[in-house]
Amino acid sequence: MKEISQTLTLHSSLYLLVFLLLFFSSCNYSLKRPSTIQQHIIRPIFKNQDVILQAHSGTDRIVALSIPILQRLDLSNKQCQALILVSSHELAQQVREVVAALGFFMKAKCHASVGGPGGSHIREDIARIGKGIHVIVGTLGRLLDMIKRGKLKTEFIKTFVTDEGMLSQTFKDQFNEVFQRMPSGTQVVLITTAARRAEKVATKFLRDPVRVVAKGDGLSPAIKQFYLAMEKEEAKLDTLCKLCETIPAPHIVIFCNTHLKVRELMDRLVARGYTVSAILRTADEAQREAVMEAFGSGASRILILTDLLAYRVDVQPVSLVINYEMPIIKEDYSRRVGLAGRNGNNGVAINLVSGTDMNVMKRIEQLYSMQITEMAVDEPVNSEEPVSVDEPVSVDGPVSMDGPVSVDDLISLEEPVSSE
Repeated sequence: MKEISQTLTLHSSLYLLVFLLLFFSSCNYSLKRPSTIQQHIIRPIFKNQDVILQAHSGTDRIVALSIPILQRLDLSNKQCQALILVSSHELAQQVREVVAALGFFMKAKCHASVGGPGGSHIREDIARIGKGIHVIVGTLGRLLDMIKRGKLKTEFIKTFVTDEGMLSQTFKDQFNEVFQRMPSGTQVVLITTAARRAEKVATKFLRDPVRVVAKGDGLSPAIKQFYLAMEKEEAKLDTLCKLCETIPAPHIVIFCNTHLKVRELMDRLVARGYTVSAILRTADEAQREAVMEAFGSGASRILILTDLLAYRVDVQPVSLVINYEMPIIKEDYSRRVGLAGRNGNNGVAINLVSGTDMNVMKRIEQLYSMQITEMAVDEPVNSEEPVSVDEPVSVDGPVSMDGPVSVDDLISLEEPVSSE
């Protein structure tokens, strides 16, 4: 498998249209230099190569993908030429807005076709697609339905984009049915945060793919990262409860490595009186939607899940992510903590480490060229009052490790980061 390593220059290799420049100038978008992803992703997509895009959460993946996809469109052909498969209607609308904005001056048409609560009506989809749409973003079930009805023609599709979450056992049959409808030679772009896992399935769907690794963007500076070290694994539960009671986060996501651990932790928290949601392996699609609805509405403040289902979390904002277990695949760390601090909001990630977890965390620090700040396990906390969070802890650059910080040193989880 090839890997893109050369750096592209803005003038020689970005293939930016005048229409895109008009868009950037109209919204005062700074174009001093391309982002890391843009430097590496535009050329292989424009050259019709299959791509595995490994990018950390919080990067401008949508913009980076949209530019070469729009560049390849034949605007005289009103049929769909790019199909982007996403996991939720919220994400579909987000992608649609970016593609539509970038394609505005070139008159490229983009539509979001999504089913379920909050989605588009199927009659609306049929009408919009019938008038001519160049790029369609959608959820798996609705897109398959439109294809079966003959309303979404696939013979002119040049580029098919999907997230690794769509390759899970839950969606396997539907995904295969959609993929089989793609024309021979369709370019496939697979988005992932863990290249090792993606490469296991790459040979089934991709042809000699280029692996684009965006290492330079790192994790969002809006996400403050901490760890709590403890001697025994058994101490994690009490520590977790203290954090949930003390930190005023409206939505808390807790990660475990296995489905068995997810169920075990859910049962133990429920036994202590917490209202908890969990996405379990045995749950069907309707049950998983109900879990996310409860979490998003605030009926349940705590959500427990594994890495394989992290893509399902589209609640905004998730202000606190807790790694009850450190990820088995270190690249999954960015997807986990990337759920915090989305869209410029402040967020906190706390890692509970014991035993060999410390070695895993050190490797993650090396991977992302960062240092995670220690918190004091035994710091006294009044759980009857929310923590007063006034002073942020800077984790930009080297962190002084003369002493661990306390829970009181955490940033506010309720005020957004300034966009200035």
